[in-house]
Amino acid sequence: MSRAVRKKPRARREPQPLPPPLPPEERSVGQLIAETIRFACDLDLDTIQVSLAAPYPGTQLYDWLVEKGYLNERGSLVTDSGFQDVMVSYPDLPAERIFEGVERFYRRFYFRPRYIGRQVARMVVDRSERRRLLSEGRQFLRFLRERRSHRRGARAELPAAPWEGAARG
Repeated sequence: MSRAVRKKPRARREPQPLPPPLPPEERSVGQLIAETIRFACDLDLDTIQVSLAAPYPGTQLYDWLVEKGYLNERGSLVTDSGFQDVMVSYPDLPAERIFEGVERFYRRFYFRPRYIGRQVARMVVDRSERRRLLSEGRQFLRFLRERRSHRRGARAELPAAPWEGAARG
């Protein structure tokens, strides 16, 4: 008598927002970003959304940024074309590197061998899943390209922020 082995369904994890922590003085902001990327990859989720810090007046983050002089008060949270803008610049991590960090985060998360292997396995067994995942992959790459292109154009039009000094690099 043969016994069928039932595969245990993979537990579905509900979306969990990762609140932006206020940077502790003993670690750099760059280190915190790297730790957050590692943490997200270790969770091994199927999807993730990465956002820039949105410091709203009256919040602890906003007050802390103003106190330290890290808030770019001349910017806006969202640009005219709908992309999120960088409102923060730290001494060890300028606004441009923060902006680039979002793409680095997405690439590190979605281009992990384990994640890619899991998605390829889904595409092999399910034709509709293959179409959906390939379409989403194209949209994702287009999003990154347009976001980067828009940022280059926007940065060329803006004067330097006080903390960036006179020269841009």
